[in-house]
Amino acid sequence: MPTKLELIADRERVTLEAKNTYNTEGRQYGSSNSNALSDGDEKGKGQVGDTGSIGSKTDIQTRLDNIVKNDYKETNQYSSSNRDAQSDGDVFGKGQIDDTGTIGSIVDINERIKLLGKNSYKQTNQYSASNKNALSDGDEKGKGQIEGNGDPYTAGGSSLDISKRNSLTVSNTYYPDRQYGTGVSRSISDGDEFGKGQADGNGDPYTAGGSSVDISKRTVLTGKNFFKKTNPYYPTIDNE
Repeated sequence: MPTKLELIADRERVTLEAKNTYNTEGRQYGSSNSNALSDGDEKGKGQVGDTGSIGSKTDIQTRLDNIVKNDYKETNQYSSSNRDAQSDGDVFGKGQIDDTGTIGSIVDINERIKLLGKNSYKQTNQYSASNKNALSDGDEKGKGQIEGNGDPYTAGGSSLDISKRNSLTVSNTYYPDRQYGTGVSRSISDGDEFGKGQADGNGDPYTAGGSSVDISKRTVLTGKNFFKKTNPYYPTIDNE
């Protein structure tokens, strides 16, 4: 037997269903219901078939008003082939026509022409690694090494770079014909203040190597040391 609460619920359901538009068989709400379809009223918005309109009556009217103001309609849709998308001399299109056409609006084209007039590097004189203004040929512009001139001491640089390099090379004790290395007197310990490398054949670890100051200091310290060359310190072994 239904409870009192269930009886009240049943009465309320009957009352509410009577107010519901979609309460009868065959008129239930769904994608095919007239109030779900765009058929010219304010309720439905779904497309009817493949070619029907979309939106409510207000949506459709607003769309029609906007399309009237729009230059690109069904018969003149905007795309890469539309004249307003192509660079044809007006201010609208900027896309290149074919492979040899211009690029940009008329404003862009005029600005490019103006700037190219000021540019030293044009179509017939493009800047590259082989351009004279990119090569070290004695002026202040180019710095790139000219093919065939492989001397790392003189090749490459502007006239200022070359002049500075020549000036520094003259000041340098070590140059191409007298490069610094282990065989140079100033790298060998031969009694002066420059070289510190052990002279060939002098393998005495007590006297070999170092500048004159190093040798003098070592001699003084060795003189104070109880353990000298003739009395070296090393651990002894007790055999008893």
